[in-house]
Amino acid sequence: MSILKNLLFASLLAAPLAGCTLDTSTSDLDRASEGNQEYEGVAEGGCAFTQSYWRRHPDAWPVDSMTLGATTYTKAQLLEILGRSARVNGLVELAHQLIAAKLNVCVGADDGAITSELAAGDALIAGRMVPPVGTGALSMAATSELVTALEEFNSTAQCEAPPPPPEPVCGNGIVEEGEQCDDGDDDDHDACGNDCTLCPATEPGCGNGVVEPGEECDDGNTNDSDGCSNTCHIYIG
Repeated sequence: MSILKNLLFASLLAAPLAGCTLDTSTSDLDRASEGNQEYEGVAEGGCAFTQSYWRRHPDAWPVDSMTLGATTYTKAQLLEILGRSARVNGLVELAHQLIAAKLNVCVGADDGAITSELAAGDALIAGRMVPPVGTGALSMAATSELVTALEEFNSTAQCEAPPPPPEPVCGNGIVEEGEQCDDGDDDDHDACGNDCTLCPATEPGCGNGVVEPGEECDDGNTNDSDGCSNTCHIYIG
């Protein structure tokens, strides 16, 4: 039985994966997801970044710390680990790929095909402290299967498809795509009909009393100091 298969059972007993949920703010994750297309060397729509990318782009990290095995490392320590040559230490080589894989999951890569390997990596590292932070070691033979699987994930993983935008809801008081107006009521005899289109007698534009796309307000008058300006923007004096 392969080393990887032996580890899969042990991984079930390992501590839960601590990647995106550890010292991570929502704004950091949102920023990482929104900026994903600007990352260098990534295919359009992809989320796969190599350990070299994450080492060279610390500002793109969506987390400030991460757990490898039983130890939680700061971002500064993780960068030290990524900067350490693996040489003949399989623990360092495994840590390189495991760090990259967890960061990729944080920015949206689908971990469905790699969940067992992520857990198995933590189980194999266990209480060993990764150099140069610690002095732990593993043979290359003990880590090669996991390293190969994680490296492939870090080269080919794709983002999960984003959910489709919600359909416009007529009557919620918000002018959405496809609506001419939305006054938030069910009165079909005012300037904005129940189908969120302007009534035929209502000329589109600022001053008709109906908030339309591009307008922040529309009070239907020419008073420029009542909170809604003559250009249909909210004014606070």
